Amino acid sequence: MRRILVTGASGCGKSTLAKELARRLQITLVETDPLYWEKNWKPTDTQVVIERVTVAIAKDEWVLDGNFTSERARVWAKADTLIWLDYPRWLVLQRVASRNLVWLITQEEVWSGNRMTWSRAWSGVRHSMKSFDEKSVNYPRYFAEFPNLNVMRLRSPQETTRWLASLKE
Repeated sequence: MRRILVTGASGCGKSTLAKELARRLQITLVETDPLYWEKNWKPTDTQVVIERVTVAIAKDEWVLDGNFTSERARVWAKADTLIWLDYPRWLVLQRVASRNLVWLITQEEVWSGNRMTWSRAWSGVRHSMKSFDEKSVNYPRYFAEFPNLNVMRLRSPQETTRWLASLKE
């Protein structure tokens, strides 16, 4: 496990797990949201995203948190391990709504200098729920396209915690 992709529905805990994996394994963390967002919630130009992702995954070791469809072929082909946080819909909804509400109330910076607004908070919840079924249905098919990947499907936070505890620090 030296090139690790953590994937799953928006708000499920990908970034939290990726940060902990990078810390434990002492390898580079690549947070994807800042790659895709500019100030004022402006989406980054597609070519710039491709360049940023290409540079990030050119390294020998990394943990990347994300599942953007446009970069799947590039990232999945380079990864050796994919960790799918396949949590129940109700839990993902609870997590994304809680996270966005905290960001809205605290007004802490989220990505690229952006701060949460009511519109963005609601948009994030809608996106998470809209894409939930797509990921659940399509991920197994996508995995078959990348035989290089060691896929770990974690179905609950408890399962994730047990797996993390099994890793050497």
